[in-house]
Amino acid sequence: MIKMMLELLDFLQDWEERMAERDAQNIVCDTDLLTILIWQEEKYGKYDADLYQWWIASKADMYFYVQLTYLGEADALRRIL
Repeated sequence: MIKMMLELLDFLQDWEERMAERDAQNIVCDTDLLTILIWQEEKYGKYDADLYQWWIASKADMYFYVQLTYLGEADALRRIL
């Protein structure tokens, strides 16, 4: 599972950087390194230091953090409850 997550993050980070190199004015991503870091902190009370350094080195310059105002319904895939 962790290997798959790292492969996904590598793919997403690479895609974001390629879009930035093409002078894309705005890139909106709903899953990236910061999302994973926040999820790790919320779920486990800590985050992976290597992923944090990877995020710090990224070229992103603006993030919008949306905090849940409701918990929603139980979902086997997301397990937020």
